Amino acid sequence: RASILGTPLLARGFVSLDLPVHHVEIDFDMENDLAGHVYMWGLLVSHPPMGEVGARSATLETTEPYEVIDAYEPDVDGSGARLEAEIFLAFWNRVHELRNQALERGESFQLYYWSHAELTVAKRICEAAAIDGLPSLAQVEAFFAESCTDLEAVLKAHFVMPSGTSVKKVAPLAGHDWSAVHDLANEDTDGEGASGDVSMIKHRLAVEAPDRHVRDAAKLWLRTYNEQDVIATLRVR
Repeated sequence: RASILGTPLLARGFVSLDLPVHHVEIDFDMENDLAGHVYMWGLLVSHPPMGEVGARSATLETTEPYEVIDAYEPDVDGSGARLEAEIFLAFWNRVHELRNQALERGESFQLYYWSHAELTVAKRICEAAAIDGLPSLAQVEAFFAESCTDLEAVLKAHFVMPSGTSVKKVAPLAGHDWSAVHDLANEDTDGEGASGDVSMIKHRLAVEAPDRHVRDAAKLWLRTYNEQDVIATLRVR
């Protein structure tokens, strides 16, 4: 029926949406290159207006600017594993800094991501242990279980979707688009679709293009794309 109508329908038997509001909420997303190495983690911190306990206001105010932790370096010496470990550790330390600050203020805290990819990547990076100081696999699993919510899993538990559950399919239903990415288009680029496939092409340009202006333009595209992805999860929430 959802497919025929072309609209999401409530899943059978669900009574209430199990997605409580928190004082500090962080949407995050990662990007990987053609080799599968992660070169970017982006996050967006928001402080929703607090109404009744567990209730989310219709107006969600984002008071923190988008943050990105990324690195661009040719993998000529097999540095991909080291590089992704370094930026993951920086991301890990940053979210724990934000979490500790919230807890010191007596505030609740939660991170949100889309699908299992982020957890899978975090576990892989920490198991590989390319650098010292990474959290253990047990620490990663415990943190995700306690402080992170997979929004795609929440969506699947509550709705039947007519055309898949990717964030690119769902966020437009919440009024979000990737127009900020498309606005960066020009005739010299290899496709401007806001997708993971295009991002891999852009990453290759950001790392290997001989012209500095081309490299800078590709980095701007990648950061804008990632920012729009984290805004997408915010809009869905």
